[in-house]
Amino acid sequence: GLSELLMTWPFIAPRPKVVDWEREILVYLIWTRFEKTRASRGLLWCVPLFLVWANLHGGFPFGFFILALLMMFYLSEDIISKKETYKHNFSFVQWWQTKNVLVIWFLAIVVLSAAATLVNPYGYELHKDIWRMSRESSILREYVTEWKPAAITSLATLPFFSYVILLLLFVMSDVKSSKSSLRTAPFVVMLLVLALSTMRFIPFFVFLSLPLMDRYFARNKLFIPGITAIIFAAFLVSLAYAYRLNAAATLVTHPSAAYSERSTQPLVWQRDFFYGQAPSRAIEFLKTQRVNRLFNEHDWGGTLLWAMPDTPVFIDGRMPFWKEGERHIMRDYVTISMAQPGWFDKVQEYDIRVFLIRASSPLAGNLQLQPQLWHKRYDDGYATIFERK
Repeated sequence: GLSELLMTWPFIAPRPKVVDWEREILVYLIWTRFEKTRASRGLLWCVPLFLVWANLHGGFPFGFFILALLMMFYLSEDIISKKETYKHNFSFVQWWQTKNVLVIWFLAIVVLSAAATLVNPYGYELHKDIWRMSRESSILREYVTEWKPAAITSLATLPFFSYVILLLLFVMSDVKSSKSSLRTAPFVVMLLVLALSTMRFIPFFVFLSLPLMDRYFARNKLFIPGITAIIFAAFLVSLAYAYRLNAAATLVTHPSAAYSERSTQPLVWQRDFFYGQAPSRAIEFLKTQRVNRLFNEHDWGGTLLWAMPDTPVFIDGRMPFWKEGERHIMRDYVTISMAQPGWFDKVQEYDIRVFLIRASSPLAGNLQLQPQLWHKRYDDGYATIFERK
């Protein structure tokens, strides 16, 4: 619990993605109960789980990936165990005859769960949106920091990498002592590759690798009490270091995150649980104003929808692949937020009247250079609000 909190704290906020973490844990619990009781009927709980999941957030495809991963782990471990027991007398055909019913039942559960995800207000349109997002992931990887690969040079991910390094050391130590490490290691490594490829999957890796490795260490009697203290100490030191430098403030950010970190203007740390990385004080100020035609940071859009449900936002996490005729919302957002050539034409095209943006962003600097057009209504060093005169 504490280790998970330390590594995922930069991601924690009132965001729909949290739904995926909760359902992912439930999928794992359902599977764990099946492994303990060997009652395959318990897997039927996956059907209502995916039904609810599809109606809460579009991250349910990852749940099927988890199920497939767990099934692969279960079957491969069973094969290795049988080979060790029967040695040269092991027959794959005979093994398959004892497991084919379970595999067929598992596939039936997957089909039923997939069918259950169609029971939502949008039907198969939801799946089409998910497919479109997967096809447009390149623009997300290009402009949204959370979608970029995890970099060991990023201070905000130090807790995660401290855990990964220690974890790999434990696995390598077990490989050296020839204690059946290949039963678990490949699947944990698969999750690790996913987390390294895209930072938004770090929580998934954390939540899944810890229980798997706990089982792994317990089975091989590798658990050493001092290891826990070492891991927690590494987390605390790296977390404190990262937060002291305010690097976590730009973990889930917009394209000008790197600019913000290099800025000579100090970032004012605002970390409110209910607002996440969004500027709580600026939003509270905005609530007292009459807001029309708002432009906001991409990573603040979801929090704004939650805090100000009656105020339309310019963009949020659902919209990177949205198009309106020839308009590509995400590309237009980048043009404006980075103050790229033609940004002011886009502002006029969308008739933007209020900006809620980072105080250290290129856009804020350009708006300040136009005092005849824009009035600065609010600035706390982290967020700033401009209004058209």
